[in-house]
Amino acid sequence: MDRRCVRVLKAYPGGECQDGFIYVDEQAQEMLGADWGEDIWVKGSTETVLKVGRLHEEDTDAFVARATQATLDKLTCEVGDDVLLYPPSEIPQKYRKA
Repeated sequence: MDRRCVRVLKAYPGGECQDGFIYVDEQAQEMLGADWGEDIWVKGSTETVLKVGRLHEEDTDAFVARATQATLDKLTCEVGDDVLLYPPSEIPQKYRKA
């Protein structure tokens, strides 16, 4: 299974990040086999489905992700916590849209 462990950082300043997204680098996006804006399964202290967004270039190749505080709250995570990212094919049935 293709998974990626990343450390979640605060959202970019200026409101660039949206709730319901997790921002990752292109390498993670390709490894997950997900298109930008596609749903992936994310496991922190809790699990949820989030959309994939693109990190700024200065954050690439660092095994980090960014998310808004509302998204971190949804995952029951704090800034600096690690989360696991799973490809769209591994989203459990209970999270799939009908």
